[in-house]
Amino acid sequence: MIDSPRHDVRSALLRFFELAARKDRRVLARLRRHGFAITASAWDFGLVELHGFLQQTDPLFREISYESFRALLFRSPVNQTIGPIGAQIVIGDNQHNVDRSRYALVWR
Repeated sequence: MIDSPRHDVRSALLRFFELAARKDRRVLARLRRHGFAITASAWDFGLVELHGFLQQTDPLFREISYESFRALLFRSPVNQTIGPIGAQIVIGDNQHNVDRSRYALVWR
């Protein structure tokens, strides 16, 4: 069976978050170069900027609209994937609008 493009993108998204949760040096360096704030305990991001980053750095995301990306992210088991690694996605600054709120991958 051949995987669908949506499945490939979902797998790539989960793999990206898994690498970030594991503090992969290459991933964190790319994030820093693109202006993301990363401290010893968290990586801060907004959904719009994360979508733009992934579109620029991973060909699988180039044709994915922001709305499709957001829906995919919210339906993906990101926290279940990174939880056993010792990380979690949390709302860092709730603006009562998912597009304006800030999120953080927090390392425990």
